Amino acid sequence: QSDLRELPTCSMWRVACVIAFFGVLAALLRPASRERTDATPKKDPTSEAAKIGPEAPYPRLAAEDRRPGAPIWTSVELAKHSGLDRTRPLLLAIVGEVYDVGPGERHYGPNSGYHGMAGKDASRSFTTGNFKDDAVPGLQDLSPEQLQDVISWRSFYRKHEQYRFVGFLDGVYYNKEGHPTKALKKLEAIDDKTQKQQKVQQELRSRFKGCNSRTSQDKPESEIWCDDSYHGKGTRPVFLSANMVEISKEDSWCACLSDAQMTTALEKPDPKIKIRLAEYPECAGKQRCFRPKGAKSPLVAR
Repeated sequence: QSDLRELPTCSMWRVACVIAFFGVLAALLRPASRERTDATPKKDPTSEAAKIGPEAPYPRLAAEDRRPGAPIWTSVELAKHSGLDRTRPLLLAIVGEVYDVGPGERHYGPNSGYHGMAGKDASRSFTTGNFKDDAVPGLQDLSPEQLQDVISWRSFYRKHEQYRFVGFLDGVYYNKEGHPTKALKKLEAIDDKTQKQQKVQQELRSRFKGCNSRTSQDKPESEIWCDDSYHGKGTRPVFLSANMVEISKEDSWCACLSDAQMTTALEKPDPKIKIRLAEYPECAGKQRCFRPKGAKSPLVAR
């Protein structure tokens, strides 16, 4: 009888044990489940950049040959490389050529002085210095000197030891096949002409050296003079006007010439350059003299 009385009690005890066991198990599983859920948040497109951290260098692209066949970039693709996403290389474009400028983060990275050029072709701003309104590729209405300024910047990136050419930008200067557009050909022609003009002018100013000059705000006159040790013995200030026929350019300045040099310039002229000379009346043949500020240049040929 005792066995029969204890049997129901034992069975109830076992049921209670089972229930208690599963209750404890459920309690243990619930926190673990929440912990895994918290550890795997929804995917954030910026999470990878956050893992890299603000101090990590930008990844680099391999250098490409600057010729048709190089990678072609679109403006949309280039905009993703402005430096805000550190998982992408830091890029900029100038006159349609795309460069990896990662090592120049201090110049082109976020919050840097030239960040307005990153992720786009901001060719115009390279000469105007306006990175907000002129951060565009178009160079229309700029002077030949300003155009050459932009071309000089392009040469800077081409020759830079750390920056890498990584392709062409489909748009104003290159088409989808990487071939130059009419706009680029026109720009190159203007630059060639400007370089030729500057070369002729430099040669001319080297041949006819400019006068020394000095002016003071509190004096009504400016001083001009020639130096025997630099300009040559017997030289004096002379107004020189040069019409460079071949390049359709005129220039004039105060030059230091001797009588022999003036004779040679006038009697044995260069057919490509028409020279006119005139004495300064204030100098009267002297090596040093003073001229009133704003005085007109003497135009009477010697």
